[in-house]
Amino acid sequence: MKSFRGSALAAALLVATSGLASAQQVVRYTNVGARGFDLLAGPLAPRETRLMTQPAVATPAGDPVCGAAALAWQGEPMPAGETGTLDTLAFARPATLDDNGRIAFVSQVDGATRNQGVFVADDNGVRVIAMGCGDGGGSGSSDTCGDPSPIGGTFSGLFPDTWAAPATNDNGDVLFVSDVAGGSAPRGLFLYVAASDSIIKIAAVGDASPLGGTLSAIGPGSINNAGTVAFLASTGGDGSQGSDILLWDDGTVTAYVAVGDPAPGGG
Repeated sequence: MKSFRGSALAAALLVATSGLASAQQVVRYTNVGARGFDLLAGPLAPRETRLMTQPAVATPAGDPVCGAAALAWQGEPMPAGETGTLDTLAFARPATLDDNGRIAFVSQVDGATRNQGVFVADDNGVRVIAMGCGDGGGSGSSDTCGDPSPIGGTFSGLFPDTWAAPATNDNGDVLFVSDVAGGSAPRGLFLYVAASDSIIKIAAVGDASPLGGTLSAIGPGSINNAGTVAFLASTGGDGSQGSDILLWDDGTVTAYVAVGDPAPGGG
């Protein structure tokens, strides 16, 4: 769907209906502004809603104007070996994109005990990076049906929020934050290394801090094509004193910018 410049945005919403055959879907177009024109629905009066029936498809059709195509979508069946369907919940759960057109994202999974995961998707489909279990990140879930963690135990609550979107690079590596049930730490920052098809720990709560003491809180990070990771963490206390920026490179963690360091502009 496309709105012309100078027109108000017309929104499309797919709605389920039990009154239609499974090969049909109802598309509702609503004009939310003073003027609008939709390529499919035609001119729309203010606040006008139109319903139209069109064939349902297994894969969402690409955008005929922009050339966009879906790599992962709401209700998509899980890859082989897993059960349930993706609950991607746009616009609340983001994805990150590398230069090869591959996306990385966290999604809930409907209809499965292993009800959340970190995924990558490209033209070849969706692939699992790590599966979690129980309530979401920060819940303290002790469910143990997730994948094994490199710090022992299993991945439990994952974080689908924008601030915790998994980072990726052009090598296919994926960096993500997860809670852990039954491991040596309750939470950590982990890296899927595509070259070895393995997951390693970057840092976890309780690890020694390069600033002295131990890490009390672990946040998200970013990764470049050289495999260097920059991430947020707090040292000591409950994390309320602020976060420092640390670097991980080939297994070694160093401080990059710490709370209390001189600022370039003074202070």
